[in-house]
Amino acid sequence: MAGYAWVCHSCKAVNNPGESTCQYCGFASVATGAEIEEAVTGIKQPPALSKKELQHQRHAEFSALPLWKKPFAYSLRMVQFIGSVVFGLGIFSLSLQQILFGLALAFFAEVFFQILKGKSGAQQHIPQ
Repeated sequence: MAGYAWVCHSCKAVNNPGESTCQYCGFASVATGAEIEEAVTGIKQPPALSKKELQHQRHAEFSALPLWKKPFAYSLRMVQFIGSVVFGLGIFSLSLQQILFGLALAFFAEVFFQILKGKSGAQQHIPQ
């Protein structure tokens, strides 16, 4: 509950001190960034996946690939890992060139994996 006049994040109306919700639209005076973004844009953000859910999703992506694509997919994952190692070493050696090279390796490996995966993998629903 705000002890001052406050502006609603949703409808931008000015509210009286002590009000816990907007008197015009009912939006809370105290809200998280995600709640404010959802109120402003109307788009609900999906919750972040846990590490275990991300691993399960990656495993499902690899399982869905045909056999002939799997060696390429594993090679791209190895390039992505090497890129992250180069990136980490660049941070410790304070080398901007090494940091950018590592980021580029990891990024392009991920892009090529998404291309390799194709539309069928992107549209596939992964059960939880």
